[in-house]
Amino acid sequence: PSSGACTATLQGHTGAVTGVAVTPDGVRAVSAGDSTLRVWDLAHHRMERVVRIDTPARACAYHPDGNSICIGLGGRIAGKGRNKKDGVFMIMRVPGDYEIVHEGRDTREWITDAKFSSDGDTLALGSRDNNIYLYDVSNGYAARAVFSKHTSFVTHLDFSSDSQWIMSNSGADDLLWC
Repeated sequence: PSSGACTATLQGHTGAVTGVAVTPDGVRAVSAGDSTLRVWDLAHHRMERVVRIDTPARACAYHPDGNSICIGLGGRIAGKGRNKKDGVFMIMRVPGDYEIVHEGRDTREWITDAKFSSDGDTLALGSRDNNIYLYDVSNGYAARAVFSKHTSFVTHLDFSSDSQWIMSNSGADDLLWC
């Protein structure tokens, strides 16, 4: 609403929610946290599906065509230390069964943010290792480049509307363009 008032509180995660993404058509959203990905019907304010993952999900992003979603993994669990899938990213086919169609890893630190470029050609992943990893979507998510100018872990990133630039910030409060 134009008043800015909260119209619904969607409940389901048992831990922190660390990633949220809305489908390109605005009908659904996903949230990442604990060790689940949850799919939400935005019109009816209800959870449609829970996808269980064996490692905390940290970030999520829909591809602009709405047919796939990237999930960035990792994080510490109290008393257990590092996770075997810290730094892994998964691509799931959506809608439907949320089948994992690709899994990759170029870092051993957890993924902090994930974004697809608006043209859908590039996937960017921010990491706790201070780097941004770029992948060629049409080439099976082949590694394209690594941006390594941050002095602390990447907290957020996003593409320019023409998909030519990435703006990012980090735990050291720096703001960079690449």
